[in-house]
Amino acid sequence: MEEQHGFKACMVAPTKIIAGLGMTLGIDVLDVDGATGSYNTALHQKARSICDAMTNNIYDFGFLHVKAVDDCGHDRNIALKVRCKPTSSVPTFGTVQIWRS
Repeated sequence: MEEQHGFKACMVAPTKIIAGLGMTLGIDVLDVDGATGSYNTALHQKARSICDAMTNNIYDFGFLHVKAVDDCGHDRNIALKVRCKPTSSVPTFGTVQIWRS
């Protein structure tokens, strides 16, 4: 990624298929305690890991994969999807916004 596009990228993706795609593209996959591909993932730790990596000038780009909202759709659990969507986006973007301040 860095040689080809001029920037260094990282990602948090606890599901193997997404992590594998990232690795194929030259994106470093960060290991985060409590990060799962389920509804009970450690969302704040995932966001904090991306922010820390970028704040320390290690990476220029960070990708955070949130699988829980997608899983709700696959499970046809509309009620949980409605509950997960704001839960997954607001704290994460709030954390990222704090990093950018």
